[in-house]
Amino acid sequence: MVNEDLLKYVEIEIKKGTPKEVVQSNLIANGWAISDVVEAFSIIIKPAITFPPTPQPFVNPAVENTTQPIISNQNLQSLSTQPIEPKKSSVKVLIFTMIIVLFILATGALAYYKFLAPELSPTEIIKNGMQASLNIKSFSFSATSTVSLENKFDNNAVSSTTNLAILAAKGYGYAIPSSTNINMVSTADGSIDFNSIENLIFNINSDTSVGANMGTSSSGSLSLGTSVIFLNKNLYHNLKRFNVSYSSSDNATSTTQIQMFLGIADSFASTLENKWIQIDLTNTLASSSIKNIPDQDDFSAIKDYLYRMSYVKAINNIGKETINDIPTYHLKVTVQHGQELIDLFKKFALKYQTSSSSDVSNINDNLQKNILSQKNDIDIWIGQKDYLIYKIKSNNININDVQTKTNATTSSEIVFNNYNQPMSITAPTNSTSLQEILQKLFGGMMGTASTTLDIPTSDIKI
Repeated sequence: MVNEDLLKYVEIEIKKGTPKEVVQSNLIANGWAISDVVEAFSIIIKPAITFPPTPQPFVNPAVENTTQPIISNQNLQSLSTQPIEPKKSSVKVLIFTMIIVLFILATGALAYYKFLAPELSPTEIIKNGMQASLNIKSFSFSATSTVSLENKFDNNAVSSTTNLAILAAKGYGYAIPSSTNINMVSTADGSIDFNSIENLIFNINSDTSVGANMGTSSSGSLSLGTSVIFLNKNLYHNLKRFNVSYSSSDNATSTTQIQMFLGIADSFASTLENKWIQIDLTNTLASSSIKNIPDQDDFSAIKDYLYRMSYVKAINNIGKETINDIPTYHLKVTVQHGQELIDLFKKFALKYQTSSSSDVSNINDNLQKNILSQKNDIDIWIGQKDYLIYKIKSNNININDVQTKTNATTSSEIVFNNYNQPMSITAPTNSTSLQEILQKLFGGMMGTASTTLDIPTSDIKI
């Protein structure tokens, strides 16, 4: 159904004599969908349907002034008791005419939409997508990401903090590799419903695999699977899988110590696998330090930054493609952030006291070196009808930290669907108390001491 405000606007402008093309251009420029504009005009500007004139009774001039009735009362009475049926040919003509008119209107609207309506520019499509995103209340998603990281230790290049860590590790007999290579692959899927911050609910399933090579003699791997549900201000966590391994050809003491530590971690994780733990965050979320993060000013600052699009250096329309049976525009956006983003980071860091003034200066330096100097291409698929984002993909984004000689390459892809649809998210029925798990693990050491966790801003319970 066409929006009532749109219909009223079109009707007023047409009555004022504003050309149809001007009204259409104004509406499309202000974010109205072409299909809605065309339908509004088809409703307001309806073609007039003319009917044949009503036949008048024939009066014979010769008897016009006579006092005798042309039809006797008896005949008139007999006629009035009989229904008068319209001619079937007239009804058929009327129905046929209406069908033809409707067909012409529908064909004209389709032709306009397909061939005559002006194509939106890539910038207009992006801005329409930003506007449409403000109306999102819920969605589902699936995502994949890969990260390749290489770090080369150089005592002359790394920071003093890193140097201290290396010296401490050497002091405990740990062999420091000259380089480390880490490869990580992650997948995730889930649903999020945020009709309001107070009633936020979501469920997310994730799987992560990590492989690492440390120097030429050591290697390790990690396989992790988790499920998380947030509902009614309660967080439910399920460790589905935790497998870790480490091997080294060195006979150093550090190898034995690392393997021992990983064995303890694996034993601890086995007690948590496939068990739901509930954490009540009611008090935490109600605390003044959390409740107003982020506030309305933060949202406005982020929105203004995104809408100015100063970070967008180029937009190319690759073409029209279909994502999960939804027609979309495929755009390639080249992004390079500037000082404006750094100022935004600094503002939030100082506002919420997450960093000191000296740390903020370091943030400025790191962003300048690692982000502002790089241009990245991002592929975005935006719906042709609703302008919602249905897919985002980034390939081989490089992040280089010159100070620590760390080079990271990332790629990711997120597919969105089920926008503004009801989400069926329920709490697990077989939760296990965290206190009970701790008692099983450390009961001997804890003795008769209380196992209740003293957390000022949150309660952990089942």
